[in-house]
Amino acid sequence: MENSKKLELTLCGMLPYGLKVKTKFGITEVDRVDVKYKLIDTNPNIDEYANKTKFENCKPLLHSLDKLTDPILEGGLIPIVELLKIKHKSWWNVHSFDRYGKIETKETPNYSQAYFYLMATLSIDVWKNNLENEPYWVIEKLKEWHFNLYDLPKEMYIEKSEHNN
Repeated sequence: MENSKKLELTLCGMLPYGLKVKTKFGITEVDRVDVKYKLIDTNPNIDEYANKTKFENCKPLLHSLDKLTDPILEGGLIPIVELLKIKHKSWWNVHSFDRYGKIETKETPNYSQAYFYLMATLSIDVWKNNLENEPYWVIEKLKEWHFNLYDLPKEMYIEKSEHNN
């Protein structure tokens, strides 16, 4: 897939989740996307054309998929651990996590994993190079958390966890 298409999918797919981008106006949240003319609008209340930026002139603030096992979410939460808790929500509602032990995480070049041992193993794997086989809810959570799902090259986005905004 072309990088321009990856950028378009990122901007459109993450619009409902408050995606921030860096433009000539600074770091700002995207309010609207015009796919026909390949423009983003960062503040529609000022002027119809004043804050429009071409797709290629903006860089979204995203997390690399390599950060799934890092404490990068609000409150220091770890994304892969939060996915595990969502996947096994009914278990977490009944049992106290602190009572039973620790969730372990594992990062490899191909996948990120979180797992927890009790009488059986509760686990989740996110295959970074094969996201099309992940459940819909996983993809939506990764969009909400602003992960680089479409494999944008590093020069086309800003690593969100390294930016203070």
